[in-house]
Amino acid sequence: MKIDRCLCVILMVYLVALPLISSAEDKQEPDPFFMPETQFKFSSVVEGTEIVHDFKIINKGTDILSILNVKTSCGCTAVFYTRQIPVGGEGKITVKVNSAGYGGTLLKKSVLVETSAAKQPNVTLEITGYVDKFANITPNKLVLRGNAGEPISGSVTIVPDSKYPFKVLEAKVRNSSDIQVKIEAKQENNMTTYILTAENLRKNPGRYYDVILLKTNNPIKPELEISVYGQILESQK
Repeated sequence: MKIDRCLCVILMVYLVALPLISSAEDKQEPDPFFMPETQFKFSSVVEGTEIVHDFKIINKGTDILSILNVKTSCGCTAVFYTRQIPVGGEGKITVKVNSAGYGGTLLKKSVLVETSAAKQPNVTLEITGYVDKFANITPNKLVLRGNAGEPISGSVTIVPDSKYPFKVLEAKVRNSSDIQVKIEAKQENNMTTYILTAENLRKNPGRYYDVILLKTNNPIKPELEISVYGQILESQK
């Protein structure tokens, strides 16, 4: 009988305390770190376009929310962010991605955000989208390598993408007098193909680097750059 009475007392205490426990759970502090979106997919852009997007942060907690650190996945991504967000306030993380060099690929970049939130201190943001090629350039850089005193030259084929047609108006060398260039246009199957030829002018052994600038009539990308690496060796004669 004593055992039964004890069990009844324990049961009654539990039933009385249950609403209080539930009420306490309901009043737990909400996670202050709230973001309406953590992923952004941009419409296709041409290579070289800078993609910029703001990720909003809302502080729903009862204390100041601090953004402690933001880490990017590569050097082509830059971030700017609100350091502290007051209670009930909003902040943002601005992500900028340079799409140069990603033509013809699906670009995907991530950003790790570290905050002072207790429940969810870290969150990963993602930016994805397809990057169009402005032109098919083969090869995408020139290497002029050979012995001093011998003819050294190389060529690059440039085919405008049908989505971004253009004409090459001029070809010139940016800095040095180590190379000379010429550009020729050929018509094939109603398409214009450009042949860029670079010839080494340097007579002494050594290395150099330069850039060939191609001026186009398309405002989307009025200038194309082609890197040139020269390596002139000692003559074997």
